[in-house]
Amino acid sequence: MSTNPFYVGTKAEDCQQFFGRVAEVGRIVESLATLTTVSIIGETQIGSSSLLSYIAQRGWEKHPIAETETDHWTQILTDYDLHSFDMALFPDTKHFFTAMLNTLGTTGHTAHDLISALKARQRKVVFFLDEFDATVNNPNFTADFFDGLRSVANTSTTALVVATKTSIPQLVSDGKIKTNSISPFDNLIGVTIQLGPLPDNEAYDLLKGLAALGGYTLTTEELEFIVKEGKGYPRRLRQLGRIVIEKRQQGQKPAKFAEVKKQFAQEMQYRKPRRKIPWQPIITITASIVLSLIALFIYLDITKREWTTGNFILPIVVGLATNLIYDLWRKSQKS
Repeated sequence: MSTNPFYVGTKAEDCQQFFGRVAEVGRIVESLATLTTVSIIGETQIGSSSLLSYIAQRGWEKHPIAETETDHWTQILTDYDLHSFDMALFPDTKHFFTAMLNTLGTTGHTAHDLISALKARQRKVVFFLDEFDATVNNPNFTADFFDGLRSVANTSTTALVVATKTSIPQLVSDGKIKTNSISPFDNLIGVTIQLGPLPDNEAYDLLKGLAALGGYTLTTEELEFIVKEGKGYPRRLRQLGRIVIEKRQQGQKPAKFAEVKKQFAQEMQYRKPRRKIPWQPIITITASIVLSLIALFIYLDITKREWTTGNFILPIVVGLATNLIYDLWRKSQKS
């Protein structure tokens, strides 16, 4: 039995598994010809990580997605060094800059060290920064980091390709990316690419190509079903393709679409993150009410006063007020 070629991972680690996005690859490579920093915006499951990985590996040299462009893209990036990083893996700026310097064959742990190393090189360098949103949610990546990264991008031999789920200007506007300088961080972005669902022709290419890697040929009905249900999202297409092949391996040919649909819905439901319960305000309000009730009991006992309806309202008001004050204090600490 052949191995199921529809991988389950979040991105195409092997460039042989990458299909489509011809226009996007071309636009990014053309932008890098002038060392223009590129911002890629894409929601979950849309394939931005696979896109970055493909370009960083010069994937077209091993697995062309557009035969007529292969030599052209290679020629543009002939004198370039391409390095890819998953920003979610770095706990702080020191580890990040250390890793970048290590890829250049040198040591250090600051933006200044990296800039010095880049200026000493004779080749152009592109850093692909995937999951860049992770830095804005990590308090260890401060305004100094974003100032330093902008200085890195402004060196004459360097460009960045940054992948986020939210646009860089929006992150700046929301105050999630802060700098110490007057010029905002998003000024370094020269080209912005919004990834949308794959067009049908590229969705068909992905399904046929991945199936062929495992020695399978999907029927016209199977292809049409997967493309319709996948809605152009590479991860959904791969997941549906995997289930269809599993059904094939179990003896179904063609696969029974009702069963495929049911299994896909179950898997999607299983992977759907559970709604987080706001425990902090619940705990704060409950604790405040309990403490207020205790204080009220003591007060009424000392003063020999009787309980009234108003006595019960006061602890609730105190609890809500305490939570509001606590919430305002937390926001002031983050700003």
